[in-house]
Amino acid sequence: MSIDTFLKPPANPGANGTAVVYDSTANNAQGGVVAGNKIDRRAAIAAYLDQNATLKVSFKASGSVNWRPYNGTAGAGDTITANTPFTQEYLLYGDDIKIEIDTVTAPTVWEVSCRMSPERAA
Repeated sequence: MSIDTFLKPPANPGANGTAVVYDSTANNAQGGVVAGNKIDRRAAIAAYLDQNATLKVSFKASGSVNWRPYNGTAGAGDTITANTPFTQEYLLYGDDIKIEIDTVTAPTVWEVSCRMSPERAA
């Protein structure tokens, strides 16, 4: 039986901002986010925003200084469409993981949740 970790939602970054949902390099804290465990293997994201945004999942391999985005077409991220429920699960690869939401126009509705799980299966 797995024990999932529900992360504290990141603050709304405003226009042309980046909200860090999860960062495994941040010693289990990133901007007030209570992060999951290093054993987490899956992230389930749910979001509802009133402006389009991009959700990016990146990994950093051992010894690397570069984050490598791997979700969406060619790592461009997945689009969170305005006023549309967004739900997605991601397998987490690499030694370190970062999940971010990039905005262009400042959302006034900002509802973001993330559940981390040690289970690889959905």
